[in-house]
Amino acid sequence: MILFINACVRTESRTKRLADALLSHLSGEVQEVDLAKVDFPVADEAFLLKRTELLTKEKWDDPMFDLTRQFREADTVVVAAPYWDLSFPASLKQYFEQINCMGITFTYTPEGTPLPMCKAKKLYYVMTAGGALLPMEFGYGYVKALAENFYGIPETHLIKAVGFDIEGADIEKILQDAIKEMEEELFAEKSTGSRIRLIQGSCAAQEADVIVNAANRDLREGMGICGVIFGKAGSHKLQTACNKISTPLQDGDAVITPSFNLKNAKAIIHAVGPDFRRNKNAVDKLFLAYYNSLVVMKANGYHSISFPLISAGIFGGSLENPSAVSAEKCCEAYLKFTEDFPDYQVDVMLCAYTAREHEAALLEFFRYNLPNCLDRFNPGGDGVVPVRN
Repeated sequence: MILFINACVRTESRTKRLADALLSHLSGEVQEVDLAKVDFPVADEAFLLKRTELLTKEKWDDPMFDLTRQFREADTVVVAAPYWDLSFPASLKQYFEQINCMGITFTYTPEGTPLPMCKAKKLYYVMTAGGALLPMEFGYGYVKALAENFYGIPETHLIKAVGFDIEGADIEKILQDAIKEMEEELFAEKSTGSRIRLIQGSCAAQEADVIVNAANRDLREGMGICGVIFGKAGSHKLQTACNKISTPLQDGDAVITPSFNLKNAKAIIHAVGPDFRRNKNAVDKLFLAYYNSLVVMKANGYHSISFPLISAGIFGGSLENPSAVSAEKCCEAYLKFTEDFPDYQVDVMLCAYTAREHEAALLEFFRYNLPNCLDRFNPGGDGVVPVRN
């Protein structure tokens, strides 16, 4: 179900036109909440006492929570809100106050961190503005923070058209240009096909839908690239999300969490590579760590992914050339995935942090004669040489 939260006020709303263009590209039942027609209760003490009483008694089917339950069950959320006074109309704030209910859309850990309870994977925020002064922290930034931290929505998109009220502005052209930009960015068919690239640099620094963490079986924050990713994402937030996943995982498993503060990615996939110190014959599990990551990426609708060389550090054990072995299994997983899902286009980046690792991995790319392999340098500036597992 697509939930359309309409905070537009004017009959001839430019924001609504932009939102309608977006909705025309989305598949599924659309349920609209026209906030101008919602009679929100006054959030006074009596209201808060009643709501707290109902929540405490777990009477979540009370009509007071109709909007809350609807939001929780949505698969995709579209918010249309004109840019007013550095944020959005007050009705949208009233709406979020109405649906932000502990026990329905989120709950708390014992440490006080929000645990999301909503189904949605994507949120689109549509806005238009008359001028060009557009600080985002009080409008889209606020909604994005709610989506990521309270509702667990991993992917948010801002769609905007601005400058309508500037003297001489061509309003129709501005709107049509915004629609075209949205369509090209979000819905245009990719014509380049799938590709895999070898990059000298940190996987955590690449622009990708998904960054892959070389995880341990317990999904605990570790050293090396694991520590870098936890640090960039926010250690407490990411560890809290990992704690919700049943562990220990098995070698070759891959699971997904939001990316939180890791702004160059939309999600983090945690792939468990084998420890060759314990099992010298675990190359099949290394293949699965790469392949299952690609499958999880596809299952969540993502197309680009940045891998480290999994099991090429201390987990490499007594392997003669762990970087080469890891690159070999990544290439095999990529080829198998593109064979199994030929119509699903992917952009795979395999990142070798040091020049020595890069040279070893590059030989495997040449050996597989991968047609879309691009070799480039992108250090990413983590400031440390991570010890990978």
